[in-house]
Amino acid sequence: SWGKLNKVEMLKFDALNCNTVKSGKNPSCDDSWGDIAIRKWRTTPLENIGCDVTKTSKVHCNKNDNMDTFCTMENVQIDFSKWKTVKRPGNTDSKSFSQDFLSSDCSYKSKEPLFPFPHLYSPKLSSTRCDYIHNGTLLLYSHDDIRNLGHTLNDIMNIWVMLWLGQVARYSHNLNILNIDSFKLGHNWLDEPNAFFNIYRKNFNEILKGVDFQDKTLCVQKLIIQPIPPRFFIWESWFIDLPCSFLGPSSLYQRYNLHVRHSYGLLATPKNGFV
Repeated sequence: SWGKLNKVEMLKFDALNCNTVKSGKNPSCDDSWGDIAIRKWRTTPLENIGCDVTKTSKVHCNKNDNMDTFCTMENVQIDFSKWKTVKRPGNTDSKSFSQDFLSSDCSYKSKEPLFPFPHLYSPKLSSTRCDYIHNGTLLLYSHDDIRNLGHTLNDIMNIWVMLWLGQVARYSHNLNILNIDSFKLGHNWLDEPNAFFNIYRKNFNEILKGVDFQDKTLCVQKLIIQPIPPRFFIWESWFIDLPCSFLGPSSLYQRYNLHVRHSYGLLATPKNGFV
C-alpha cells in the first residue's frame, strides 16, 4: 500500500481510502473485515489453477477483491534440502529456496506463475521419498518480522483468516503449524518461536520448525498456505483509525477475541464444545 511514501504522503494516501476501492466499488466494512469477506474469498476460485484428475495431488486457490491469493494443497511434499542461507552484511541472514522446495504431483492449464510462491514451488514432485509424513491438515506460515509486535499481530490475524478460509477454525487446537522464516528475502531467526508465539501454543496442537527437518522431506496430506500478499489488518491503521472502527465490531475480530479468551480459560465452554 504505502511502499516508500514518507509520513506526510502516507496520511494523504490513507485519506483517499484507496486500499478499499476496487473496480469502481467501495466495499462495506463487512466486505473488508467480516463474514462477507471470508465467504466471497472462499467462493472465488483462481482460474487455471488445478491439477489434472489423473494426478495424486490437488491444488485449490481462491482470490479476494484485492487479488490476495489463498491456496490449499493435498498430497504435497516439502524438501528441506532445497533451501540455503543467504548472508546479508550488516543484517540478519536470510534464505533462498529452490523452485522445488514445495512440490506436488500436478499440472496447470496456464503457464503463468499463478501460485502464491512461484519462486519455491513446482507442480512436479521433487522426489518420491517421504522421510516424514504429516497426516491431516498442516498450516504453513512465514512471518514477516517476529521481533516486531505490530508485524506479528498482523501475521496472527492472517493465520486466523487462514483457519476460516480453510474451514478449520473450530479445530485449531488439533492442528499443527509449520513455521519457516524468510519466504521472501528477510529476517531468518532459524524458524525459532519467541514470546509472541505463546498465542499459537494456546491455539494449536504443536509449532513445528522447518529447521528441525534438516535436509529431509516432509509429505503432507493437506497443506494450508498463507494469504499472499497478507491482509493488512494492522498495517493499514498505523497512523489513523480506519473508518470501520467507528461503525461497529468486525465479526472476524469478535470471533478471534472469543477464541483467545477460551484458549486461556477465560470463557466457559458452551454446551456444543465450540466457541
